[in-house]
Amino acid sequence: MKSMLDRDAYVRLLELLEELSERAENGAVILVEGRKDVEALRRVGVSGEIVAISQKSISEICDSFMERDVIVLTDWDENGKKLEGNLRAILHNADYYIRKELIRIIGKWTTRVEDLPKLLKFFERNIKI
Repeated sequence: MKSMLDRDAYVRLLELLEELSERAENGAVILVEGRKDVEALRRVGVSGEIVAISQKSISEICDSFMERDVIVLTDWDENGKKLEGNLRAILHNADYYIRKELIRIIGKWTTRVEDLPKLLKFFERNIKI
């Protein structure tokens, strides 16, 4: 039974990464915490604009992204949750759906965006598609 759930999670993860990439290629900006998150998304094939915001002030974030199509993809650990809450307060135009779905389907394996390449490799090695 577990392998069925893992296969479903793998397929859903691939769908979410494809959606993320398509949206970014069409002008959305993906906000992540740090450089490792940017690198991880690039390694799993996400193109488009990805911005690490951990070193940016709230006013910088507001000024840069208030009028943009924004996808928030912070980690789902304590720091990521706190940052997500701060972003919700200032970026009313932001989309949190992909983050929420990632937490739902892979939250039991990881709490960090930077782990996505390792998780994909794990799935590819261990799941029969």
